[in-house]
Amino acid sequence: MQNQKQQIRETNEALPDKQRRIHRQWDRASLGVAMIWAGTAWLLGLGWYAVLTGVGVVLLAEQFVRWRAALRPDGFWALAGCVALISGTAGLAGIQLPVMALVLIIAGLMVLGSVLRPKEQKKA
Repeated sequence: MQNQKQQIRETNEALPDKQRRIHRQWDRASLGVAMIWAGTAWLLGLGWYAVLTGVGVVLLAEQFVRWRAALRPDGFWALAGCVALISGTAGLAGIQLPVMALVLIIAGLMVLGSVLRPKEQKKA
């Protein structure tokens, strides 16, 4: 597992500017798909829980594809996708979750994790 993380890190650091631009475009494309889904679900009157579920699926699918392509997944968007998917699915099942409380808890855990995670030494 550690070896795979190292390979992903080295792959991302070695990307030329052109490839970085392509990856940013890919990120924007997935955001566009999520926005199209949100607008379509809203127009069809499917409700916000369906919007959240679809957006969560799109965000998690993007992170999964990045991971499979040996690119560094973005932890923030992966967690945002998890919160959206869980909140949307729960809402569709009739369970009310305090979404903002979940967002604050997860954001706090991410900040705390970034402080507690040991810094890695760069190779000279």
